[in-house]
Amino acid sequence: TPRSTGPEATDGILPAWPMPGSKGRIWIDYQNDVTVKDVELAARENFVSVEHLKRYTTLGMATDQGKTSNLPGLALMAGITGRTVPEVGTTTYRPPFTPVPLASFAGARVGELMAPVRRLPLENVHRASGAVFQEYGGWLRPAHYGGNADAERSIADEARRARQSVALFDGSTLGKIEVIGPQAAAFVDFLYYNTMSTLKPGRCRYGFMLSENGVVFDDGVLVRLDEHRFVVSCSSSHVAAVHARLEEWRQDRFGRGAVYLHNATPDMATLTVSGPNARKLLE
Repeated sequence: TPRSTGPEATDGILPAWPMPGSKGRIWIDYQNDVTVKDVELAARENFVSVEHLKRYTTLGMATDQGKTSNLPGLALMAGITGRTVPEVGTTTYRPPFTPVPLASFAGARVGELMAPVRRLPLENVHRASGAVFQEYGGWLRPAHYGGNADAERSIADEARRARQSVALFDGSTLGKIEVIGPQAAAFVDFLYYNTMSTLKPGRCRYGFMLSENGVVFDDGVLVRLDEHRFVVSCSSSHVAAVHARLEEWRQDRFGRGAVYLHNATPDMATLTVSGPNARKLLE
């Protein structure tokens, strides 16, 4: 290995060269197999700048970013060229120059901390009715009622009631984005392919949104609550994308104070009443 000899530099860092009589290979950078001969060849080829030396020999370009090899290599170049190590200079260390566990990058973003399970507004009502919950698309939703032992019978009974009498379906995972403001009607007309501003308060209309390429982006029901307030319903898996698209259009085309958006998906419940006796139940 190189030894420190020769005139002392002003800051105490000494140039270095191999021990006399060394015939075998002398490695400087074990990770990239850089030897003393590689540095000597770089000096003969006039790659004496630290940046040229680094790229010509790959000295210090391994995972440690030169923390174990740069100083011996630069000291050797200083000895070959008759300079001090500070005169040769050093390259920029790029982190991480020491091993870093991947867990430190992940941090606390694991499990539910990475992808929190979303909960229905009526979860307590379902639990009080004996619901057994499972995760569907990131939402904790009731799979059936009455315990796991009677799962098949419970599911069959619910299907029979929907066909013969009346049943409730909790569709609260569907997106619900409030559009509020003096230009809310103009905004929903811009948002949907079909005209929505002619809706009367308390009424709803099915519509679909288009992308900038004219392709269907999402579809759903729009509800008008009053003159300046609408609720946009969108696909469960598309809520974040639709909300982001609406926010972009609001900022780019309507300006401050014209339209306000509120993602009310976790706050509003959506119930579907189905079956031949559905109207009787509502009445």
